[in-house]
Amino acid sequence: MKKQHKQQIHQLSPIDYIKTKARSLPLYKCFINSSWFEYGFAHIIVSRIHQNGNFTFGIYLIDIYKKGFHSTTYLFNESKEKLDELKLDLIGISSQDDIIVEIDYALAHNIIFKSIKFTKES
Repeated sequence: MKKQHKQQIHQLSPIDYIKTKARSLPLYKCFINSSWFEYGFAHIIVSRIHQNGNFTFGIYLIDIYKKGFHSTTYLFNESKEKLDELKLDLIGISSQDDIIVEIDYALAHNIIFKSIKFTKES
């Protein structure tokens, strides 16, 4: 008699998913505060879309002129409404006359990774 093996579905934790698979999700949109260059603080959101229509967001704070890469966090498998909330939150953190603008991924990527390099070299 042959033993039957049940396949177990292994679900990744959000952090493990982000570490191993998030970059394979299609990009949705990237955003930055409009005063990032003038004041030297960039608040960046990189959004990627899941097959279920939800999003994973990478959120980055960059000190352009002094410190470089400051901090990052993420939100995993969130609804599109969360993106609107994030953009409002970033306006609250930035100056009152600031707005959140869409940027292309190449610019977001360059700011983030150049700030990491700057931080490592400092």
